[in-house]
Amino acid sequence: MNQKENGQLTRTLTLFPCIMIMVTSVIGGGIFTVPGEIMAIAKGSGPNIVAWIVAAVAVLLMGLVYCELAPALPGAGGPAVYLREAYGDKMSFFYGWFAMLNNSAVLAVVSITFTNYLKYFIPLSGFQCKLVSTGLLLLAMLTNVRGVKMGATATNILTITKLVVLGAIIVGGVFFLVPANFQPVADAELGWGTTFSAAIPAFFAFSGYNQLTYMSEEIKDPEKTLPRAILLGIGVICLFYVLLSVVCVGTLSVEVLSGSTNSVTMAAEVIFGKAGAAVVSIGALISIYGLINAGFMSMPRVAFNVGRAGLFPGFFAKIHPKYDTPYCSIITYCCLSLLLMWTGSFSTLLTMVVFVGKISEFLVATSLVALRKKRPDLNRPIKMPLYPASVILSIALTVFLAARVPVKQIFLSLLFCATSVPAYVIFALLKKTGKKS
Repeated sequence: MNQKENGQLTRTLTLFPCIMIMVTSVIGGGIFTVPGEIMAIAKGSGPNIVAWIVAAVAVLLMGLVYCELAPALPGAGGPAVYLREAYGDKMSFFYGWFAMLNNSAVLAVVSITFTNYLKYFIPLSGFQCKLVSTGLLLLAMLTNVRGVKMGATATNILTITKLVVLGAIIVGGVFFLVPANFQPVADAELGWGTTFSAAIPAFFAFSGYNQLTYMSEEIKDPEKTLPRAILLGIGVICLFYVLLSVVCVGTLSVEVLSGSTNSVTMAAEVIFGKAGAAVVSIGALISIYGLINAGFMSMPRVAFNVGRAGLFPGFFAKIHPKYDTPYCSIITYCCLSLLLMWTGSFSTLLTMVVFVGKISEFLVATSLVALRKKRPDLNRPIKMPLYPASVILSIALTVFLAARVPVKQIFLSLLFCATSVPAYVIFALLKKTGKKS
């Protein structure tokens, strides 16, 4: 029996496309906008740069959690598999439901962000923006329905292009750094005490680092490839983020950077002139579409896995007879993204995704602890170093960052998560009815 007949996806992805998926899943629109927000909190070049490093350390710790879990349980959907093994079917269902709604909201937000950058070149009304967003989502859906190789090829091209654009800004920026722009190093009154608060938006800029694990079932030699891709991908992302933060400060100054909404574009204009802003806007468009494409490639694998386990309706687990992709899950994600994009505002959608992401990370980190006790015999090609101190620190940082989310966002996110309860009941009744008939 081949993989398709057994309900399995085909392992086709090697190390390079895996690293590209990691990088493009993280480096999207955020890096083009958050440096100003981070500086507004940091109020000095020192806390600003250290905030990025703190965020990178937090992401690396969670990355090490995935480096242990993903090669040990290399199934489609990543966390849905770990949580089912650690806590049972119900937790896997709840994660799958959170992920489906949350990730669809993310795709809707990112598609809207694309049109905001497109306005630099073309004046668009609100209705026209939504039409463009619809086209983007449909294009990414069709690309990834037609096969992992096609989606991976598109991701490779888009990721390399965005890294070239950002790399040009970093290299060019070295020649335009002004030492005086790094003053003050720290605020006269607050000092370095702003560092951890500034690390929160920096940490959010790393969102998406776990998406590669959703595709674990399609990766060749996952025991070696997954941890290498996770660590190398995080390394590339951290390097680019820290260097871009230095360039933004050095070319713009603490005062100008603070609170700016288009900091990378402003830095590029200093480096390359007025043409720089256009170059960065093009880079942002490429970067954001790459994020959408990678999202459709990886995110629907969670619903596919939960459907294959019999917890979601069976159509989620269908594999395309020609393209060998979970096409029903991909199409469902697209439909949900379109619905949320057309009916919700940007701020509302953004509010929905923040706290839910923190809940998911907390559950994944605790599942590592649970599986160490429940499945001590599980083959673990890589074990998290300095356990249990390292995983405790990872959980503590996740809780710390989640606690900094505004109360209104927490409340709305919990309401968002609560929809999983009636969904579970309805799907269970449908399953029971189907067995009786």
